[in-house]
Parts: sequence; structure tokens; C-alpha cells
Amino acid sequence: MRTKLFLSGIAALVLATGAVSTPAHSETGNGLLQASMPMTTSAGELTGNDLLPACRDFINKQFHTDPLNQGQCIGVIQALAFAAPDQPLPTSRSCPPENVTVGQLATVVVRWLEQRPQDWDKPFFALVLFALHDTWPCQ
Repeated sequence: MRTKLFLSGIAALVLATGAVSTPAHSETGNGLLQASMPMTTSAGELTGNDLLPACRDFINKQFHTDPLNQGQCIGVIQALAFAAPDQPLPTSRSCPPENVTVGQLATVVVRWLEQRPQDWDKPFFALVLFALHDTWPCQ
């Protein structure tokens, strides 16, 4: 089960870390479309503000809403849940159960974040590690 979780997490993370692009066009005031350069953001720069709405959509099974950011959310969560027992700092180390589902992981992260709106501007990776640590500390 752990290998399956790891492989699906890595696959989602690979897709997610490529880039988040804004549309390559925008509408001008006169109704014409204007071409623009796409803006990208690496997954390492994403904050709780960026991904919390998509994580909420995922746990609420609103899969049609912002699927790219939902993929980033679950990809980061799955990859970090797999790597969490081996984190070098005790405050970011956690031991999620072997049979935990991606839905359960995402629910834990969303509930943890909803209790800490003052931290939503911090890196999503760090927030996920802290949420996992607070929920499943290693014994």
C-alpha cells in the first residue's frame, strides 16, 4: 500500500511541480483578446492561500473545479506523507498510518489549515508537514 501511495504521490507531484500557468490571453476593455506571456509559479513557491481552496474542493469531491491545483494539492500532500517519517527535523517528522487514503490526508491538512488562517501565507510544503506532524507524530 505504501508503495502505491508513494507512486501516485510522485506522479501527481511531477505533474504539479511543472508550473501553474495563467491563460496566455486576456480580454481588453474593448472585448478583444490580447496575447500575453504565461506566468508560472513553481510548486515550492505555493502558499496555503494558493492551494487551500483546491484542497477543499478535492475533499468535497468538486473535481471539476480547478483540477490542476487539486492535483498540486494532493500531489504535495501524498509525496510529503510518504517522506514525512524521514524528515530531518523532529517538528516536521510524522508517521501517517500505512493504510491512510489521499482523501484522509487531504482532510487532515484542510482541517489543520482552517484552524490557522494566520499561517495561510506560508509555504504549502511546510504547512503540510506541520499538519501531518501534529496529527501523526512518530512514537
